[in-house]
Order: sequence, then structure tokens, then C-alpha cells
Amino acid sequence: MKYDIPTIKAALLTLNGFRESANEIVCFDELTTELKTSDSGVYYNDVPGIKLNSIQEMIESDELDMNSYLSEKIESSSIDLIQQFVQLQKEKLNTKAILSNLNVGVRQATNIRDLTTNRNRFVGFLLKPANADGVVATPTQLGVQFDTVQTITIYLYAQSQLDPIDSFDITTTKGNTSLEWFDLPTTWKLEHLSDLYATGDTYYLGYYESDLTGNALETRMSCASCSGSAYSKYSKYVTVQPIEVREDKTYLSKEVFDKDDVGFTTETFGLHLKMNVDCDITKVVVENKILFATALQKRVAINIFWDSFNSNRINRETLLSKEDSRLNAEKLELDLMDELKTLSIDFSNLDPVCLPCRRNQIRRVRL
Repeated sequence: MKYDIPTIKAALLTLNGFRESANEIVCFDELTTELKTSDSGVYYNDVPGIKLNSIQEMIESDELDMNSYLSEKIESSSIDLIQQFVQLQKEKLNTKAILSNLNVGVRQATNIRDLTTNRNRFVGFLLKPANADGVVATPTQLGVQFDTVQTITIYLYAQSQLDPIDSFDITTTKGNTSLEWFDLPTTWKLEHLSDLYATGDTYYLGYYESDLTGNALETRMSCASCSGSAYSKYSKYVTVQPIEVREDKTYLSKEVFDKDDVGFTTETFGLHLKMNVDCDITKVVVENKILFATALQKRVAINIFWDSFNSNRINRETLLSKEDSRLNAEKLELDLMDELKTLSIDFSNLDPVCLPCRRNQIRRVRL
């Protein structure tokens, strides 16, 4: 079970906020608008013991300022909270990856010296996620077999976007058509229902032969019905099809080509591919973020209390003692666990593959 950490952090950053109390002596910079914003109406310093002046006391003068400290605390607490929540949802959710770094299956030509003819095309793979909510396909590694040491740009397109989604440079070192693997950016996530791209979008991953120094080894996609083929493992979740786009159908600006100009082939032009397929609950969490308001309030308070307990600047003369901080943190941890156990989110819209099967229990009856 996966979730996108940057998206979760951004979604929860203004879920709750901090009040600026007239009763406190302000000895730090004014809080940012983000920190004072509470989309839920819940405020962190409504928790007894969480006071801005107390927080200021424990922040080392040569470390973070107040705004930086509070922002970091909300972000880290957001991830702590979701991790804790997911752990408690193991019975409801499939927490294992559906496919982990699966090699989609590309074979080389009979002879390792059989090279392709460079025709200045765009070549690579068409990738189309299946119609499955919550299932995310991620290309993880790209294998290349080129006959020359070089740096070449790998592009990722979505049919609904004029410009490339992203590009990534790889530098080969062998230069003798031997296979080399390269990690791809972890942000290359493909889904049927995307917040960024069109529903049911088609993606293209590959390179321009005009950028290639030398030639690629002749490689081909393994047939779907061949013995040991990976096709049956990935085809339910993502379509993987080798493609080529003629030079006269591509653009010097590197804009996306028309889908009608994409030609299908079995040749992969020296490319191999590995992919992950995971269940992703990011959307469900973001859509239901209001349900986490009081839980996040407690999680942030817990982390602040433990910082206070561990701070070298806290002593008997300070507003909040170490012992008070420890007791407050431990009490809130128990309260938070109870809240998370009863917090319920509707996962019914997720694809069934993300929800573990529940077998009917049959009891033995003695006759």
C-alpha cells in the first residue's frame, strides 16, 4: 500500500492551524498565513500545554526559527500519522505491492551484434494503465543496449499534454551492446484516474533516434503466449506496447506526436523495462482529510511535547517542565491510538485488487 508523501504533506499543511493569542508575549516573527490557516477549524495550540511561548523557549537560537520549526513539525507529523493509520488498516487493505520491479520481458535478437537501423524516429513503449481506481503503475528501471558510450535523453509523454511530462538523461558506460539498467525518476507514476492528466490517458516512454550516437541492439518484446512470459502478470494492470513514430511525424520542439501517427511494433530498439504496480490511497486520504483533523492535532502536539522533553533548554524555570511534557505526550499517544482505531474511511471505490479477499469461515460441526 503506497501513498505520495509530497501530496499528503501539501494536503494536510493547512488542515489545522495555530492561533496567535493576545495573551502571549510575542517574541518571534509573525506566523505565516499558512500556519494560521485552519481548513477544519481545529487549532494545534488548543491542546493544553501547547503554547507558542513554550515552543519558542525550546527552539535553539542557532537552529530553526518559529515558522520553520512549526512547518516542519506539521509535515513530519502528517507522515507519522498516515503511517500509523495504514498500519491499523492492514485487515482492510492489501499492504503488499501487486508487482514489484517486474521485468516486462524483452529479448535480444539471435546475435548480440545485430543492430537496428537508425531512422531518426521516436521509439519506446506505449504505457496505458488499466481502468482501476487506486492502482498506480510506475516504470522503475530502463535497460538499454547501445553500441556506443553516450548520454541520451529519455522522454515521458502523456497524450493529453503538449509538452513532455518529464525527461531524464542516462549515460551509458559499456558501449558494446551489453545490457545496462538505469533507475527512473520515482515521480513517473501512471494512473487511469489522474489529478494531473486526462482520465484514461496514454503515456509514451522512449528516446529520439536522432539523439543516438551509433545504434541500438535489435531487441523484441516477448510474445504474450510464450512460455515464461510476464504478460499475464502485468496485462491486467497496464498495457505495455513497443512503438515507433516516423521522423516526419515528430516535432523539433519535442512536443507530443499525434496518437494516430504512433506505429505499433514488436521491436523495442535496445530498450528493456521494469515496473511496479501498487495500490495507492493518496486520493482517498486527501478526499477525506477533514477526518484526520483532530488526529493530526494530537500527532503534532505529541511530537512537540517530546521535543520539549528532549530539549536542553527546558528546566524548572521554563513554562512547561520536562515531566509535564512527557506526561502530556504519553496521554495523547493513548488518545490518538483510540481515535485511529475508530477512524473509518470508505475504501469501496478502490479497485478490488487493493482490498484483500475475505473468506467465509466454515466451522466444523460434530454430528
